[in-house]
Amino acid sequence: LGIASGCIGGMVLALTRFCNESWQRSVIAIELGLLMTYGFKAIHFDGCGAVATLVTGGAANLIWKQNRFVELTQCADDGYLDEIG
Repeated sequence: LGIASGCIGGMVLALTRFCNESWQRSVIAIELGLLMTYGFKAIHFDGCGAVATLVTGGAANLIWKQNRFVELTQCADDGYLDEIG
């Protein structure tokens, strides 16, 4: 459950056409992490939130490296993950 929601979170984070500034991606990464951590804690799946948060960053980086979802990402490359934060 954590891995699947982390992959979905990575897809959301990789949508650089809608959030093309680095501070916007940082805010979305923090919000996704908090949502997954406390959301899964609320339904008593504490470990899933941590796994989902870790998988989100990896999935977004993989999408940017492989140039997936080209229609939803602009200038997709592997440098976006370094700019977050």
